[in-house]
Amino acid sequence: MNTLGKRLKECRAEKHVTQAVAAKAVKMSQASLSDLENDVYPTSTYTLKLSAYYGVDPHWLETGKGKKEPTQNIRSEIDPIIDDLAILAPEDADVWRAEIKAAADVRRAKLRAAEIKASQKQLGGSDRSGVGSTGDPPLEKRRTA
Repeated sequence: MNTLGKRLKECRAEKHVTQAVAAKAVKMSQASLSDLENDVYPTSTYTLKLSAYYGVDPHWLETGKGKKEPTQNIRSEIDPIIDDLAILAPEDADVWRAEIKAAADVRRAKLRAAEIKASQKQLGGSDRSGVGSTGDPPLEKRRTA
């Protein structure tokens, strides 16, 4: 399974659910799941939710590397951290919450950037100069030229 789309299709088939059912379970649109399964986008901010829903390792789902089965329950890793946060002084806990949120925001931004890049590539791409991959200016610029 060398693409995210193929791995998603395999997981959904093994779970015997439709795209609509799987998409609803992770609170995404069926059209977005279809795009992922058809490799319109190479990655997604929903990968973690989908891996939890399908019961597979998130790294395997995203990259195809490692074992398909989760190596350990993510909850068993998170619960001790939550317990540690609970015993911190409020000002310390706020700092760590902010750090965790910042790290998650960075990850979401990277995933979104990859989705945008893939979308632009599918649409023919464009560099920052406003000239498309064919060398022609975008349609808006041609009309005014």
